[in-house]
Amino acid sequence: MWHIRKNKKQILWQFVKKIAEEETKVFQNPGIGWYTMYSFAIEDEVIQKELIWCLHAEETIAFVLLDIGSYRDRMLDETALEHLEQILGFFLEQQKDVILRPVYDREGKGKEREPENLSLVTGHLKQIAEALKRMPNSVFAVQGTLIGNWGEMHGSRYLSAEDLRQLYRCMEENFPPQVVLAVRTPALWRTCCTEADLERHNRRLSLFDDALFGSETDLGTFGFCTREASEWTECWNRMEELRFWKQVCRYLPSGGETVLGEVEYSEHAVIHQMKEMHISYLNHRYDLRVLEKWRQISCQLPGIWQGHSLYEYIGAHLGYRFVVENLEFISGKKRISLRFAVRNKGFGACWFETEVELIQETEAEWHRYPLGNLLQDLACEDHRQIVVPLKPEEGKIFLCAYRKSDCRVISFAHAASDHGMLYLGCLRRAACDSELTDQTGNSV
Repeated sequence: MWHIRKNKKQILWQFVKKIAEEETKVFQNPGIGWYTMYSFAIEDEVIQKELIWCLHAEETIAFVLLDIGSYRDRMLDETALEHLEQILGFFLEQQKDVILRPVYDREGKGKEREPENLSLVTGHLKQIAEALKRMPNSVFAVQGTLIGNWGEMHGSRYLSAEDLRQLYRCMEENFPPQVVLAVRTPALWRTCCTEADLERHNRRLSLFDDALFGSETDLGTFGFCTREASEWTECWNRMEELRFWKQVCRYLPSGGETVLGEVEYSEHAVIHQMKEMHISYLNHRYDLRVLEKWRQISCQLPGIWQGHSLYEYIGAHLGYRFVVENLEFISGKKRISLRFAVRNKGFGACWFETEVELIQETEAEWHRYPLGNLLQDLACEDHRQIVVPLKPEEGKIFLCAYRKSDCRVISFAHAASDHGMLYLGCLRRAACDSELTDQTGNSV
């Protein structure tokens, strides 16, 4: 407890710190976490009552695999577009953030299922982009460019550098600016973008990996040659590709699926790769053999995670994970303030705009102190210092955060901080003529 007084005739102000410790639970924050895949053929009617039974309440993300292969010889008609909007509308109503992967193929037969000319592919992409503009906040990421086996950008007739760049430009120019785009490998990213693009603050092309831990190269995600011995658009070795991935996805979400391979990865190696890749989302159902192994591994990390499973640790650190540290009450001749830091302990950054505010709840009213977009682009292990002047009135102090686009709550990783209201402590007053003292009772 801290004390402050301005002079012997004024009231002594006390701040009693009540902030809870960091919690090990998984908080249901927007745009991050485990996901389940929901597969649709665009020509089929959507029965929303049946979909409700497939949802997982603990997940905030839905992965929508949308097969438009039946339209590989023509543009999408009104019925198809209506079905797409029904699907997105359902998940929006259920407050699930959608990763959308539109594909021509769900059987590993990309070349057979793709249109015979690239102009039809770009035409379909433009139609999907227009649908997303009509459904704001329904999709936060789009994976792939429609082509390849399962939409994973391999096994396609359109893998030339010229074709890939045309597809990327089409998506960059037509999809809503807040939607993150993602391609399957770093080499594909480099095919679509230049080295100068790495320095662009507003870039939005990210990466996804559907073969995490499947082999030394993540089943072809990486190569074996050094960057020095390779061209810009070729695959580099694992170490250099992870370094490149870290740079590309520092402020963007990335994720994918795990695959059981012959290589056994240690707890340290798994966590290290998750941090390097800034993993924000993972398939909750695939590969179950890998996920079960993680459930059996007990964390050897010091602190609150000691004894918890690797699976629990990973789930709690997917994407951003904000904790409040070093809370202090500061006195001054003319004002009193709170000072604290917010640290991101998650694997990835918060890539969308946020609103943060401090709330002082008094008997008469709530005083709100808007702090702005403090959490966006706060990368893994980075922290931000905050100082907030308070009104000299008794009351409880809370910290709240929201996603700006739809006011979805962002919970801090502390016990009893659900619904975004993190209780920091309370400001009290008491008539007293003693010296200014700190929380230990020593004069200051």
